[in-house]
Amino acid sequence: MSNTSPNTSVIFQALSLPPLEMANLLQGVSIVAIAPRFVRPKQQQFGLCVSQTFSDGPEKYLYHQDVLATERVDLDEKTLIIPAWAVCEDCEILNADSDLAALSESSIWTTEMFNHILAQRPTLFLAYLRVYRLPEPLVMSQGATPREPRQFLGLPETLTLRQENPVLGDRQFEEYHQDLRKRQPLDSLQRQLRQLAISQPSLEAAIQQFQQQWRGLDNTTKTSLLPRRDPDLDWIERISEVGNSSDGYEFEKLVRRALLKLGFRNSEQNPKASLNPDQTGGAGGLDVYCESPYPLVGECKASQGDRVPDSTPAQLIKLGQKYLNVADGEYAGSLYERCVKVIFAAGKLTPDADQVARGNEMNVLRPETLETLIKLQANYPGSVDLQELKENLNAAPFGEEADRQLENYIQELQARIKQRADIISALKVAIDTANSSSMTVGNFVFSLKFIDDDYKYLNQLGEQGIYELLIELSSPLTGYIRREKKGDWRQDCFSVIRDLSL
Repeated sequence: MSNTSPNTSVIFQALSLPPLEMANLLQGVSIVAIAPRFVRPKQQQFGLCVSQTFSDGPEKYLYHQDVLATERVDLDEKTLIIPAWAVCEDCEILNADSDLAALSESSIWTTEMFNHILAQRPTLFLAYLRVYRLPEPLVMSQGATPREPRQFLGLPETLTLRQENPVLGDRQFEEYHQDLRKRQPLDSLQRQLRQLAISQPSLEAAIQQFQQQWRGLDNTTKTSLLPRRDPDLDWIERISEVGNSSDGYEFEKLVRRALLKLGFRNSEQNPKASLNPDQTGGAGGLDVYCESPYPLVGECKASQGDRVPDSTPAQLIKLGQKYLNVADGEYAGSLYERCVKVIFAAGKLTPDADQVARGNEMNVLRPETLETLIKLQANYPGSVDLQELKENLNAAPFGEEADRQLENYIQELQARIKQRADIISALKVAIDTANSSSMTVGNFVFSLKFIDDDYKYLNQLGEQGIYELLIELSSPLTGYIRREKKGDWRQDCFSVIRDLSL
């Protein structure tokens, strides 16, 4: 290995790769390349460039469907562009007797790709590459050297490069290396997760945990791509039952857990103004206090049908002013005055209690309504926008009528989710009807006129509105739609990765 120091490598050649394969290497989705010959592990390093020609045949037969939507790496006919370089860490020799189907499930290629190569030569060399991005792509004059795919070509000049900016960290690379060696299946969702781990490093730990859970699922479950049941539903489905009992302490704990599930937080250490789900406010303490994303204070009243007296809203006023009657920085008045105020109660309020609640802009929410809202968040994470929730809770009517207003908001959220599920289902029908692999938004809108009547209402959104929903559903954080960028938004192509189950 011709290194001038442990952290540098001398590069005198480059491996040319088809655009899709280069893109997946740079995104950390793939760590292997099909080489023209055996590459000595840990002894050979080379630049990576995009081939100008593609002689393997139609792409749609050579790569998995979701891989086809990957944004290609640009190339230039007159220059040699090297965006990255690689060190070969491992190299497998395969032939027609190898388990090519298992390799296909673990990689970006179909078995047709392997069969195509093995029809031309007896062996296939699979090089495991540790890829390093260059700060700026190197641009060199290509000269007369043809750039066929999967060929080594000499560089016009020798390069000395530092081993910096690896696409994958040591642990990630070793994990992916072992996965491929063991032929661990790599489906479209797993490929998206790998892309997300590279683009959003802060999510790496959560993604790794999900991948470990994913490996524990059976193949039938993976194929269906159904969302797993949120284990929090075990306690969420008790909110209504406990709220309509005499167990006030347990109800208070469940309300605190529910607000945490929605995304509310409290970093204060004051046990009398807390959101700790394992404790209660106790005698003389607030039942609920949320600090962020905005202040919210609440009183909990579990009951078995008893009417709620006016002492309940009076208690919220008394304790709120006691613990939160402090100057609130740039805001005029005390922190309590700025709080969203909620009474979580099962029983009907007495006329006097309802009058006090309305006069002090307090929302009265039933345990059943709170349970429905939290179920929605558990089944469709992120569906409840806390700022929208604040707008609903800060607007009249207050008192017992606030519960009906929140029910209407929940119905609106459910309608939004159904609309997105219909977008996905309609796109799948339209693509299947057109016998295509993807579709532009214009063709999709046109197809809506002729497919199932249940989807025709989507045309009311207009082309721009449908496009915005497709973009939302193609986010790596949702993973329902795959988007292939084409420059102009009307030319972007979309395909379905998985259904949104209602």
